[in-house]
Amino acid sequence: MSNVATLVPYVGGARISNRLLGTWAGRWFDCAKDWQGTGRTPASRIIHPDGAATLFSADTWDTTTIANSAGTVFMVAANGADAPVRFDGHRLNFARTTLAPDHDSANPPPFQADRLRFCTTYQSRIWWAERTGRQLWYGDLYSPGGNLYPFFVGAPAVDDSNIVALGTLTRDGGDGPEEYLAILFQSGTALVYEGIDPNSIDGFRLKDRFYVGEPLGRSPLVPYGGDLIATTHRGIIPISSVLMGRGVQRSDYTTDVIRGAWNDVVRQFADRPEWGGFAHPSGAFLFFNIPDYTGAEWPYPGRQFVLNTVTGAWCEFLGIPAARWSAFEARAFFTDYEDATIYEWGEQFTTDDGRPILVEYQGAWTYLPNPAKLGYTQGAEGVLKRVNSVIPQMKGRGGISDLQIGMVSDFAEYDPERVRWSRLRIPNGLTDRRRTSVVGRGHAVAPVIRSIPGSDLQAPFEFYSLLFDVSYGGRI
Repeated sequence: MSNVATLVPYVGGARISNRLLGTWAGRWFDCAKDWQGTGRTPASRIIHPDGAATLFSADTWDTTTIANSAGTVFMVAANGADAPVRFDGHRLNFARTTLAPDHDSANPPPFQADRLRFCTTYQSRIWWAERTGRQLWYGDLYSPGGNLYPFFVGAPAVDDSNIVALGTLTRDGGDGPEEYLAILFQSGTALVYEGIDPNSIDGFRLKDRFYVGEPLGRSPLVPYGGDLIATTHRGIIPISSVLMGRGVQRSDYTTDVIRGAWNDVVRQFADRPEWGGFAHPSGAFLFFNIPDYTGAEWPYPGRQFVLNTVTGAWCEFLGIPAARWSAFEARAFFTDYEDATIYEWGEQFTTDDGRPILVEYQGAWTYLPNPAKLGYTQGAEGVLKRVNSVIPQMKGRGGISDLQIGMVSDFAEYDPERVRWSRLRIPNGLTDRRRTSVVGRGHAVAPVIRSIPGSDLQAPFEFYSLLFDVSYGGRI
């Protein structure tokens, strides 16, 4: 069975209900209708413009939104196999794109509506790219379709690779916010244009060209606030960070601190299409889907690298079988990687689709202090440093969290069978500061926390930090 290949929100404004739209088996669906908060197969079908019996040729669509001069909000979508469509909150219609009769070109390129594959809204116009090649098209102001004008990206791209993504970013350079059009190629080259009027030589120009790395997945440009983040073989990089004319630096990649782990998953899964980023509606997290569904490291398949945008720290999620993510009405949803099920992900749930929520956490490595040099956190390798106990700062939510806690020493690979586990009970609504007996020896330690094996339910909890009680003596 195929999965839901597209999942996008539609927000139409006053008097029009918001929609969560998905595509599956040649059809569009309203996935949020009668949503009950549990995974389910979408069932509320949106009728094809040619009638209920007609199917679309492909399920992977690129989408954008634009409001016309009357204020109606349209979601516009293209898949490179069918003519583009538009949705106004009620009906799905064709966008009726066509070569503008007044285009300013002596020899216009051939136009085929079903070749349009990528789209974005820039300066109140929709820009389109074809499924292969470097041909761009742009529409009239505020138009969800209609007349399109050619714009060929030639010499600036240098190579002959295909366009694989379009996006719009906003950056404030000190004189107020400015909008830019970003074009990403399969080769890893990115072009950024600025200007308002593409019909004017002076009103639209190439601002920058740089190499970010070969893109990953079907949607390698991720909107995040006013920025765009490129997901590439080299790592994850905000486009705004390289709009300075100094070239791309290794430190520009947000994944620089985890480049070993990033390189490892790229080597294994680069060819899979489910790569993609997602900005959690809270603004606190950036999810990057890793298409690893082997399940070898966890009872359930699925893997994400997650960035805490507040602290800049990374962590890894296992056991969420997501193929793509979407935000809808301040909630996070994902599609299953192998069937037509959609799930809601959130901290408020106490079960994982009816199964126990399993917890297994390893914290960052911390060097134990050198007793001979106060304030110096490394060294004295021959001195035994022992963690006798820890004081956890954790808060339970919705019930008692019954867990186990232990230590891993000196950068050893985590093996739950070799950890000396202690019980850790976190009361509901209170920050636990009770001393817990935990032993770890060596130069550096990392805390590990897990669900008690065989437990049926774990209440949600928040983990802040651990305070170590360290003693010294003897030789290692």
